[in-house]
Amino acid sequence: GGLMEKDPDNIDVTSLDSNIRTFIQKDRKGNNYLYATTGLKDKQWLLVVRQEKADAFKALHSATYLILLIMIIGGVAIVSIAFYLTDVIIKRMEKTDAEKDQLGQQLIRAGRLAEIGEMASGFAHEINNPLQIIKSEQALVETIMTELKESGELKESESLVELEDSIDQIKAQVDRCAKITQAILKFGRKSEPLSKDFDLAAFLSEVIGMVENKAGVQGIRIKQALPQDVPRIHADPAQLQQVFVNLFNNAIDAIVERYGAKGGDIVVEVSPADNGMIKMVVKDNGCGVSPENLKRIFTPFFTTKSGGKGTGLGLSVCYGIVKNLGGSIEVLSEERVGSTFTINLPAGRN
Repeated sequence: GGLMEKDPDNIDVTSLDSNIRTFIQKDRKGNNYLYATTGLKDKQWLLVVRQEKADAFKALHSATYLILLIMIIGGVAIVSIAFYLTDVIIKRMEKTDAEKDQLGQQLIRAGRLAEIGEMASGFAHEINNPLQIIKSEQALVETIMTELKESGELKESESLVELEDSIDQIKAQVDRCAKITQAILKFGRKSEPLSKDFDLAAFLSEVIGMVENKAGVQGIRIKQALPQDVPRIHADPAQLQQVFVNLFNNAIDAIVERYGAKGGDIVVEVSPADNGMIKMVVKDNGCGVSPENLKRIFTPFFTTKSGGKGTGLGLSVCYGIVKNLGGSIEVLSEERVGSTFTINLPAGRN
């Protein structure tokens, strides 16, 4: 319309002043508009600016929709992460429960082994007494036979030779049993660590004697690679015996797992090391240990043996013993090749 024509939308001018007023109003066609008005020229004129409501609030609506979208996506992401983390936590808890049950079973087996060890020491002590009586009686029989031979009451014959051989065999087997019982008593004796200088060659021969029968049954050879002058070592013989018996038994088990009863080799090497230490190596050509298991090999209750054969305490105890004796123990292993345990302990002081 013309400039001086009446506004068809009837803008309210009752409050004509210089202040800016904003309001929303429908025009005669029913469309919503955002109005802004202010008085001009000493309130003789009214300036009116209008914009469609949809255009005026377009940015606000866009921001609102964007915020809602972000909230929805964020909510979905939070819920998804929550479900994922819950699932991970539940699986870890189940794994922890399974490990707890396994540790409980291993503790029970370890307790049984401890009881068996105490019983073995008791049995060895009880067996030792009749062995001493048998040995005394054998010596008496030998003395009487010698006297009878000298007096001529017993004449030389094949039967007499066989009888003497039998008496000698009784003596040999009694001595053998006595050594075994003494070894068991020494192994199971509860005592404080008592480090001293001792002959390493004689010590290794004694320990190997304890396990060579078990190794021989499986066709396993135990070889010694010792220097010409084996140095003396400073340690607790009883505790070091426990370490070597454990290493030998593990080596035998590893070889049996790989070869069955066909045999294999265990090698014991001794050599001087740096800083007044003696290096002792126990090497086998058994089944070996995988790299992931090798990292946990000295961890208490960790075992690769199946069917409840191992408690997982042996190597952790060995590690503790060697550390307490002021030394170190390390392991290198390769599957289907074998394992090598290296022990470093202080040399003798004298």
